[in-house]
Amino acid sequence: QAAAAAATPLALGASVLAACLIGIHLASSVPTSLAGVATGEGLTPMALGVLILLPLSAFESTGPLTQAGIQLERSRQSAARVMALVDGAGPPEEAPGGTDRTDRPIHTAPVTMRIDGLRWGRPSTPDLGPADGVSMRLPPGGRLIVVGESGSGKSTLLLTLAGLLAPRAGVVTCQDDSGDPVDLRAATCYFAEEGHIFSTTVRENLLVARGDATAAEISDAVAAVGLSGWVDSLPDGLDTELVGGAEAVSGGQRRRLLLARALLHPAPIVLLDEPTEHLDADDAARILRRLTVGDGGLFGPDRIVVVVTHQTVAQEISGSEQGCRLLEIASVAATGKTVGNAGG
Repeated sequence: QAAAAAATPLALGASVLAACLIGIHLASSVPTSLAGVATGEGLTPMALGVLILLPLSAFESTGPLTQAGIQLERSRQSAARVMALVDGAGPPEEAPGGTDRTDRPIHTAPVTMRIDGLRWGRPSTPDLGPADGVSMRLPPGGRLIVVGESGSGKSTLLLTLAGLLAPRAGVVTCQDDSGDPVDLRAATCYFAEEGHIFSTTVRENLLVARGDATAAEISDAVAAVGLSGWVDSLPDGLDTELVGGAEAVSGGQRRRLLLARALLHPAPIVLLDEPTEHLDADDAARILRRLTVGDGGLFGPDRIVVVVTHQTVAQEISGSEQGCRLLEIASVAATGKTVGNAGG
């Protein structure tokens, strides 16, 4: 804020100073005030015009200093947070079988997710979940809707299920069809609420999920989330560059684009944080229903899908869809009891 406040006066001061210097230089050749305008000596009409326009042009060129100051402060704060993480990082953990997690390939075969006595929370916050933890089994094709008020810990639970936060109690594991353990992170696709949109083409933004996706697969994913009309309206279609990243799209388009990215990801466990945010009520309900359907839905019948949402229609959907379960985080936090596990 301080940098932003200082940038505009600085730009104005630079413009005035430049104008004064040019004016002094030009006026030094004028014998008697502005008499040179009439006699053709000293300050000519053209020079006078340049002198008048100079402050405006100088201010225009220094105007971006405001945003530069803001971005400088944001970058400084971001760098401080990144370095704090780097300084506190320990050695890389090893996945089952002794393979470094960073080198482990994505697991694409169906898995079963087991949640046993899970309690969760962020550093320096109280534990969330019932006293005896949340326990459930999600087989291939399992669907779970997590609902709750804002700030109730839904996103924190999703980060824990993704293996990005350590559980406060209990464990989250997954096994393949033969019962062998599978690294949780290698089998998980996490859809963050504020997922990043890169300042590149629409196609490249989708290929982030899977670099070998074909043109047909990309088109199918775009159509499945309702973005075909928007893509067709772009100057270069999928090859149109999104200048500024997320600033080039609306909130709803961003959500659909991130959802299309999740569709292309091959991981068997899909964790979605508020995928229908910024969509109108009808579209949100329609997409949420397609997310929780095994056969004929957005995701295949062998993939596990966990959806975090505050949409009130979620209770109705979980009760009507076979195999879809519901976990109400608000009730868990308030009463210490797991409420509304339905079906499956």
